[in-house]
Amino acid sequence: MTQPESLGSQVGRLAQFIVDSVPGEPSQSEGAVDTAIRVMTTLQARVRELEEALGTLLMCAHGDEHMCGCREQADLARRTP
Repeated sequence: MTQPESLGSQVGRLAQFIVDSVPGEPSQSEGAVDTAIRVMTTLQARVRELEEALGTLLMCAHGDEHMCGCREQADLARRTP
């Protein structure tokens, strides 16, 4: 049976993963755990932004002109010489 990994060893693995796998990191003077929290928080916010954008595009594709205004843009483009 293997021994549980020590907390220090886990943090060390996390730090090495961040350095090896996250472009531009570490970008601030902080520990591995704080860096991981910052990176995950940033990514979660970006995912929410992309989900909102995708939702807008899907509504646009289904003809909901109140959500995106693309129909107004298309109408304007047809009227502009």
